[in-house]
Amino acid sequence: MFKGCKSRSQVIEKALKLLREKELEAAYRKASREVDAESGNRDRG
Repeated sequence: MFKGCKSRSQVIEKALKLLREKELEAAYRKASREVDAESGNRDRG
């Protein structure tokens, strides 16, 4: 999974980067769902 990493610190750095990206994607998905729900409620009013 961590091909090209030469040291333990590089592996940790890459893992942290992947974790941050995953968390960011989850936050964007959640925000998108909230925006969709709000726009759906406005359409019905």
